[in-house]
Amino acid sequence: NAVPVSVDENSIAAWPDARVIREGDFIAVVADTEWHAIQASQALRVTWSDTTLPFPPQEALFDYLRNAPAASDSSRGGFRGTPYETAPALTAISAAARQVEAEYEVPFQSHARMAPSMGLADVRENEALIYSDTQKSHNSRNGLAKLLGMEPEQVRVIWKPGPGSYGRSDADEAAFEAALLSKITGRPVRVQWMRQEGHAWDPKAPACVIQCKAGLDSVNNVAGWYFKTRGFSGWDVYFNADDPQDTLVGQLTGYTKGDRHNFGVPGESYRFTDSVVFWETVPALLDRASPLRTSHMRAPQEPQLHFAHESFIDEVATSAGLDPIELRLNHLQDEREIAVLEAVARLSNWDTRPSTTSRSEGNILRGRGVSMATSFGGFVATVCEVEVDTSTGRVWPRRFYVAHDCGLILNPRSLRTTIEGNIVQGTSRTLCEEVNFDEAMVRSEDWLSYPILDVMEVPESIEIDMINRPDLPPGGAGEPSLVSVPGAIANAVFDAAGVRIRRLPLTPERVKAALNSA
Repeated sequence: NAVPVSVDENSIAAWPDARVIREGDFIAVVADTEWHAIQASQALRVTWSDTTLPFPPQEALFDYLRNAPAASDSSRGGFRGTPYETAPALTAISAAARQVEAEYEVPFQSHARMAPSMGLADVRENEALIYSDTQKSHNSRNGLAKLLGMEPEQVRVIWKPGPGSYGRSDADEAAFEAALLSKITGRPVRVQWMRQEGHAWDPKAPACVIQCKAGLDSVNNVAGWYFKTRGFSGWDVYFNADDPQDTLVGQLTGYTKGDRHNFGVPGESYRFTDSVVFWETVPALLDRASPLRTSHMRAPQEPQLHFAHESFIDEVATSAGLDPIELRLNHLQDEREIAVLEAVARLSNWDTRPSTTSRSEGNILRGRGVSMATSFGGFVATVCEVEVDTSTGRVWPRRFYVAHDCGLILNPRSLRTTIEGNIVQGTSRTLCEEVNFDEAMVRSEDWLSYPILDVMEVPESIEIDMINRPDLPPGGAGEPSLVSVPGAIANAVFDAAGVRIRRLPLTPERVKAALNSA
């Protein structure tokens, strides 16, 4: 939230090949060698403006989300954005024989690419050549042309393999910075972010609070359903780099940050007598160049939504004394959703019973949970078997069973490895990943302060039933199975330990605290 007041260029005099570049509030050091650029940038003395601290304390994040004014909502657009009315569902819930309520919390999460952003640019008078591992090189070309004051036809972006760019990560940032520096210096420029920059400054998956309510009638049918998401916008940084306003360097050199809003709602075919599902977004914490800016991360906002939605389905089933799969089948309408749910029950030898009835052996509690997701053209149902260590709070999702329908299967081997990767990444986001920050800055800057799943914590087995539908066009496979993971793990922990944890990630500390307070 500070801006540079002055820059002492003499502070890098020890490196004669280094020079300071300043454009607006963007400051860079360029040098002939990478090591000199690193040394000079760390030695450069900058006087920064006094400023108010921009962020709430981390422990106040979810209260902030509850209380901040709404910036937009489902009725004003975004994915699955439609007008909605809450009164009928709330009235039905109040009139029902029994009410169930719960609230779920999901923090900021980082793309945490295995290597941070890198870009190489050679900008000349009438043409520009940029190398980048951006996800959408055609959109990046348009944004780079605007930044450079060129026509898109004068800009060529060559895609190179990178360390992963699902969603809107930091992939574009270094390429845009390199392009501007090349234009100013008249020389080819390579920019590579450092580890702490990739972790701290990449766009984050938006934090949210999700409020759920349901009413059960006298025969345990769901008579009313209320699902409300309140979070930061998934479009605070847009899902492509078509405009410099969605990059740090663009915002620091005079482009006004966009004001677009989206979150989303679950898309399954549950039919309840009176139902409302909707989202609200709150304003961004900073109006430009924020390390807590939010954007699409793999399976945009769907893991957050389905962690809450599928956990709450299980909570309603528990209240009704029903098996979790039984309750789902009672209310699902889509034949493909019903088929994957029945398939995963067969695959996992599902023990039909209400939760919880765990098995224990010393400090180890065992349970199973189910979750489903319909998203991005795929239909998935997942069962997870977990072990919970009551002495440490460690959760080990030991086995996964996945029934996956994405229409016509073109490449079975690739589909299988994609699903396996989704399960592992979904497990990491469920058990480990949370961006730490204070009032001044993001403090998750490396793999210690932002841990991901360790090789010793991966599932023992992942069994998959790939349902081929040659009569249907191919649908999505890169994301839906990930979406199902958080709910399946959380429901299995409840089945094993009898405690419902409604905040991600399910860290050992959080699990042990829940066990001790039960």
